[in-house]
Amino acid sequence: MRGRSASIVLVLLLVAVGLGCRPETPAGRLARELKGAFPERAAPTGTVRTFDIEAREAELALIDGGKLRVWAYNGSVPGPELRIRLGETLRVRFTNRLPQPTTIHWHGVRVPNAMDGVPHVTQPPVAPGGTFTYEFTPKDAGSFWFHQHVRSSEQVERGLYGVLVVEDAKPAPYSRDVVWVLDDWLLDETHQIFDRFNSISKSAFDKSYMAEMVSEHDDMAGLFQKEAKDGRVQSIKQLASSMLPAVQQHQALATQTASAVGADVTATTSQTQKGS
Repeated sequence: MRGRSASIVLVLLLVAVGLGCRPETPAGRLARELKGAFPERAAPTGTVRTFDIEAREAELALIDGGKLRVWAYNGSVPGPELRIRLGETLRVRFTNRLPQPTTIHWHGVRVPNAMDGVPHVTQPPVAPGGTFTYEFTPKDAGSFWFHQHVRSSEQVERGLYGVLVVEDAKPAPYSRDVVWVLDDWLLDETHQIFDRFNSISKSAFDKSYMAEMVSEHDDMAGLFQKEAKDGRVQSIKQLASSMLPAVQQHQALATQTASAVGADVTATTSQTQKGS
């Protein structure tokens, strides 16, 4: 009996040594190195700070006395400065008064996935006249910014961005805290924001480029459709399924844009149908 017990102990020791000799994975090494550097989860104090934000068209006064037409949060560019303390919960009641769908993305803030503001992936875009409530407790103190995540090349350039400041739970003493947001605008000859945000015009791109862009989106959509049907790799399947609507939206937009400038997309579309 004593010999059997000794054998069991020896086996257990060998197993433990074997496990200890396994090479560390990159993910494991990264988790070990960063452990304690960032809070793993938020620690709500129960205090909720509520803000109302409305995206709408507005006019700003220029230094020459003119009026600049913009899209703005609460009528100002940059938008409102949201300031809370670590442990407090941020609640933003958002209303879209723009002629386009939009969302709010909290840039650099570790938020629950449903609050990240990525259209067709973490939430449906907020339609004109629609509302959405963002609510989360930040895990980190710091200065962040928020902006929309739909047609970014246009909506950010029109003025849709603001600042979120998460102070420490017990901020260090200071005399004054000033937040600067620096940006520039490209104005046209009428002193309004240059409205060809993606430079999509006959003079900017030739037809071959537009057909290539449509082909690229077609190939991407076909790839995600294929991966969504493939159950061999579950994570890829889930990723493809979640991103497919956004890819299809970009594909449709590219096709419409190409048609508007006269690009021939028939060949690329039929080629994608054969491949699927």
